[in-house]
Amino acid sequence: MTDLPYQAEYAKSGRASCKACKQKIDQGTLRIAIMVQSAFHDGKQPNWHHEECFFKKKSPGSIVEIANFNKLTHSDQTRIKSQLGNPSGIIMPAEKGKKGKAAKRENSEKAALSNYSIEYSKSSRASCKHCDIKICKDEVRVSKLGYDPKYGDHPMWHHVKCFAEKKNEFLFLAGGEDIPGFKNLSKEDQKMVKETIKASAPDDIPVKKLKLEPKDELEEKQEKDLQKKIEKQNKTFHKFRKGFSDISTQIIKDLLEENLQEVFTGRDECLDHLADILTFGAPETCPECKNGQLVLDTFSYKCTGDLSEWSKCRYTTKTPKRKPVKIPKACKEIPVLKSYKVKCSDRVFESEPPHTLVVVKKEESQSSQSQLPVPPLKNLQFFIYGKLKAPKEEVKNRILRLGGLVVSKPTDTMAAVVSTKYDLEKMANRMQEIQEIDVEVVEESFLDLIDPKDGSVAKTLELIKENNIADWGSDPTKRVPQDVIDGKSIPKSGSMYAKSKSGIMKLKIQGGTAVDPDSGIADSAHVYQAPDRTKYTTVLSKTDVVAGKNSYYKLQVLKSNKQNKFWLFRSWGRIGTPIGGNKLEECKTLNSAIEMFENLYMERTQNPWEMRDDFVKMPGPIEAHYRKLKAEISPLDKKSDEFAMIEEYVRNTHAATHTTYTLKVQEVFKVVREGEEKRFKAFKKLHNRRLLWHGSRVTNFAGILSQGLRIAPPEAPVTGYMFGKGIYFADMVSKSANYCCTNKKENVGLLLLSEVALGNMKECSQAEYVTKLPSGMHSVWGKGRTQPDPTQSRTIAGDVVVPLGKPVTAPANTSLLYNEFIVYDVAQVNVKYLIQMQFNYTY
Repeated sequence: MTDLPYQAEYAKSGRASCKACKQKIDQGTLRIAIMVQSAFHDGKQPNWHHEECFFKKKSPGSIVEIANFNKLTHSDQTRIKSQLGNPSGIIMPAEKGKKGKAAKRENSEKAALSNYSIEYSKSSRASCKHCDIKICKDEVRVSKLGYDPKYGDHPMWHHVKCFAEKKNEFLFLAGGEDIPGFKNLSKEDQKMVKETIKASAPDDIPVKKLKLEPKDELEEKQEKDLQKKIEKQNKTFHKFRKGFSDISTQIIKDLLEENLQEVFTGRDECLDHLADILTFGAPETCPECKNGQLVLDTFSYKCTGDLSEWSKCRYTTKTPKRKPVKIPKACKEIPVLKSYKVKCSDRVFESEPPHTLVVVKKEESQSSQSQLPVPPLKNLQFFIYGKLKAPKEEVKNRILRLGGLVVSKPTDTMAAVVSTKYDLEKMANRMQEIQEIDVEVVEESFLDLIDPKDGSVAKTLELIKENNIADWGSDPTKRVPQDVIDGKSIPKSGSMYAKSKSGIMKLKIQGGTAVDPDSGIADSAHVYQAPDRTKYTTVLSKTDVVAGKNSYYKLQVLKSNKQNKFWLFRSWGRIGTPIGGNKLEECKTLNSAIEMFENLYMERTQNPWEMRDDFVKMPGPIEAHYRKLKAEISPLDKKSDEFAMIEEYVRNTHAATHTTYTLKVQEVFKVVREGEEKRFKAFKKLHNRRLLWHGSRVTNFAGILSQGLRIAPPEAPVTGYMFGKGIYFADMVSKSANYCCTNKKENVGLLLLSEVALGNMKECSQAEYVTKLPSGMHSVWGKGRTQPDPTQSRTIAGDVVVPLGKPVTAPANTSLLYNEFIVYDVAQVNVKYLIQMQFNYTY
C-alpha cells in the first residue's frame, strides 16, 4: 500500500462507495483515495472518492502527493493538474467584484474554505483547542478540520475570540463572514463574529507568494516539447494496457517471467508493469541491491527490493538500464503485439514542482500557547447540588468559562461542591456522601469572588477554604492533583491515538505461560507444550522507520484443559494502539494446529520454527554502508576551536539576500577520504588555498563521500553551468546552502568545507562558459559584489585561508552578487569537514 497521502486509479469494480456522497463508484471510473490508518492492521487503507467529490474536500499541492499518477491517461492527468493548487490552505480576504459584491473564489480556495465552519455548540463537552477551556452549550464556536491518521478529518473547535487569535497561524486571512455557516447565526451573533474575526488588511497580511522566475521563450518551448513527449508515451503505454485488458492473467504473468520481471500479486500491478516494459523496454535488476525490481514511481523508477535482511533498498533512477522485450511465439498473435517493434528508450518524467509556495512572517503567524494566561479554575472539578438561585445550567456555564469542570457525581479529587446553606442543613444522603469524602461546600456567590484576569488555581483553592460553609473539609491543595494545581493540561480520556494506560489486566498463567485474553478461552485452555518442552507461543515485532510501521504478530497453539481439542490463536496490529485484530481457529488435530503455526511463522519470518534458537539478528547494513563510503568520518568536539571557527564562518557569511531561513550548526564531522590526501599532494604546495563551502542534496552525499566531488556527475541535477563544467565552491555559506534543497518540513541539510587549491585565478565579472583555462591559470573566480571582509580572514595549519569575515562590498564592478570559485580538476579538492546544518525557515 502507498505511503503517499493520496492514491488515484480506475475502479476495479463497482462495489466501492464514495466516502463523501455515499454513491457507488462505477467500474472503470477514475477514483481518488485519501489514505488513512487502518483500524484493523498496521498500515494505511484507501477511502475512495469520486474525482469531483475529492476536490471538494481536498486540494493537493502537487502531483508528488498522488500515488499512481503516471499510470493515468494523459487527459485525466491534465485535468487533475488543473485542479491542484493552494496546498497551504491559505484563505485570502474576498476581493470585491462589481457593485461591491465579493468576487468568486478559485476552486482551490473553496476547497480550503470548506475545512472551516461556524455554529452554535450542541453541548458543553468540546474544549477549545487554543485555550483548553470548555465551550458552553449554545455558545458560538468555530471549527477548523484537523487530520487524524486513523479517523481522517475531525473538527478542532475554538471560541470565536480564540479563533481570531489563531487565524493567521491557520493562514485564514478572510473575515468571519466568509466562514461556512455564518448565515445561520442570529443577526446579533453575526455582528459579534464580524467584529471579532476581521479580515486582514493588505498591509497586515503575513503571507506572500514566492515569485518564480518567469520562463523565457526557450524554456516555454522546452516545456511544450516535454508535454508532447509525455502525451505520446502515455498514449503508447495505455495502448498496450488496453490491449491486454482482456488477456488472461496467466499470459500476462508468463510475459513478465519470460523477461525476468517480478510477478506482482495483483492483476493491475502486473498489467501496469507489462505496459511499461512494452513501451520502454525491460529494466534490469537494481544495481544497488542486485536483486530488486525497478518499478515506475511519480518522478523516477524505484527499487522494491531489500539491501539486506533488515533494510529496504531506496535506490531510484530516471534512466534504468534496459533490455529489449522478448515476445514468445505464442503471444505474437495477440492483436496489440502483431506490429510490435522491439526497442528500448527512456521514459520522460514531469518536472518536479518546487516545495515552497508561500512565505509567512514568523512573528505574525506563530502565537505561543505558553503565553496564554492560566484560567483561575483550570481543570478544577466542581459538583453542583441542590436548588440554587440561578438556573443550574447558568452556574455550570460560569464554571466552564473560568476553565473549570462540572462532574456528574462527587469525587474525592474535586475542588468543591456548589450548593446552599438550606441543602447543607437538610443533610440528605448526597450531602452525607460529600461529608464522608471531606470536600468543602461553597455557595454560588463564591464565583463572584473569582478574578477572571488575575486569578489563579492556587488563589481559587484559598478562596474555597475561606468561603467553606460546611464544618468539614480537607486541604484542597492536598486533595487536588498536583498537575491541576500547577495549571498543566491533563490528558483527555478516550484518546484516538493510543490505548488507555489505566486499569490492570489479570493474566492466568498455566505451565509458566499465559494465554492471550483476547482469545476468549483463557479460562478453559492453555498454551500447548510438546514433550521436548517446546512451547508453541511467540510474539513477533517489526519496526519500519521509512514506512512508519511498528507492528506485532502473536501466535499460540492452545489446548483445552479438559478435552482433546486444539486451537490456533493469532493476533496482529500496531504496538501501543487499539489498531489490529485477532482470529481463533479450531483445528481438527494437534498436528494440523502445529503445521499451521509453523507455516505462519515461516511466512512471517522466512525462518523455520525448528531454527528459532539459532535465529540471531544479523548486523544491520549501517556498518557495511559506512565501509562502502571509503572514508573516516568522526564527530568534532563542540568545545573545540575548530567547531567554534566553523560556527563563526556560518554566522558571519550568511548573505543578506538569503532571508527565508537562518542556519544552525548541529554537528560537524571531520572527513578523511581514502586516497584523497595522496591525490591532493600534487597541489599541496600550490599557493592560494582556501577553505570553501559546497552544498548538495542529502541524497547525493553517499556518492560524494565515497567517490569525492566530481565534475558534472550524471546523477546530479543540471542547474546550469555559469562557468562551464567544474566543481563549484563559495565563501558565503548561504550561497552553498541554497543547493541543499531543504524545506520547512525537511529542514536538515549537509554541506562540505573543503580545502581548495585555487592557485592563479581567472577573474570573471559575468557568466562565461569555460572549457579550457588559459595558460598559467588554475581556477576561475566569479567575482561578486559582496564578499567576506578579507582583512578578517584567518589562516589555519598548512597556510589555508578561511574567509570568515563579515560581508563587505567588493571594489569590483560585476553582475554577480557573491563570489564563486570553480576548479576543473578533482585533484584540487581535499574534503575536510561535513557539516549537518539545521535550516530554520522564517515563514
